[in-house]
Amino acid sequence: DSAGSDLEPDLSCAGKWMAFVSTRHSSIPQVYLQSLGDGRIIQKTDGPYPNLSPKLSPDGQWLALASNRSGNFDLWVMPAHEEGLTWQVTTAPGEDRSPSWSPDGKRLAYGSKDEYGRWHLWVAELSSRNRTYLCPGERPAWSPDGKRIAFQRPSPRDQGWYAIWTFDLEDSQIALVTHNTRWGAIAPAWSPDARWLAFTAVTPLPPEKPGEPAGEQRQLWMSSAQGSHLTRLTGTDGSEEDPAWGTEGYLYFSCRFKGGRHLWRLKPGISSFKILEP
Repeated sequence: DSAGSDLEPDLSCAGKWMAFVSTRHSSIPQVYLQSLGDGRIIQKTDGPYPNLSPKLSPDGQWLALASNRSGNFDLWVMPAHEEGLTWQVTTAPGEDRSPSWSPDGKRLAYGSKDEYGRWHLWVAELSSRNRTYLCPGERPAWSPDGKRIAFQRPSPRDQGWYAIWTFDLEDSQIALVTHNTRWGAIAPAWSPDARWLAFTAVTPLPPEKPGEPAGEQRQLWMSSAQGSHLTRLTGTDGSEEDPAWGTEGYLYFSCRFKGGRHLWRLKPGISSFKILEP
């Protein structure tokens, strides 16, 4: 729409800055930073190529993102609060997206699409650019305690439905966290204490009229890191996605409002969660 949309929020560990993607100044998505103190907004990328999936480093000094400025979506890193060198981290022929920082700020987990259109998880060492393969999957989220990486991939029951999984970095074991027969689960986000995972639940809807395309609802849910205490966080209008945890228990997300998508936040009351069975 004419006002543009704001998407993919990400918060620094200190909670002072938020990175996000926006089309407020152009139809081509670009990366911005916003101070949560005074509301100041800084545009970090520009040009004729889209920039997506911004992630602030644990110390808040660096910004990783996916950009096709080289003609293919690769991962890049730039200073978050200064003008300066922007360097390319990956150069694989397939698309590389959705970077996620390790807690020590030395590595990036990300999803990479192969020539057959399948997504796989990799980890890149920033100092050497060496890559380590993990498993099939996409949209990785590195846990704050550094032990696991949450991600999305189709569930074992139905390959058309996505589910949330974790990869254990100590023993390489893969665990299914949550899946559902009524909706798919995508875009996991760890709480700061690594006990909870928020995610987007996508529910298909039948066409409103014959001949029209099918629709979908998008709502925020969360569960424990082991998949218990499955809880819906947002309403039924089907417009919420891209969860990202901030400080003081807040969860930030993108929500459709008055024709565009804008960033909102809520504070889940973990003590008052209603436990819902899948």
